[in-house]
Amino acid sequence: MTHLPDATAISGVVDLLGGVLQLAAAVVTLLAAVSVRGRRSGRGERGEDDA
Repeated sequence: MTHLPDATAISGVVDLLGGVLQLAAAVVTLLAAVSVRGRRSGRGERGEDDA
């Protein structure tokens, strides 16, 4: 084994990736909420006879 990576560097990268994943999850949740709200408010405006 020639070179072992520094544990603190790995920990920092893992923390950064965790933060990025949390941010992505928050964005997806927000977009889903906006999409559902838009569908509910626009439900009676279109002629949706398919149901």
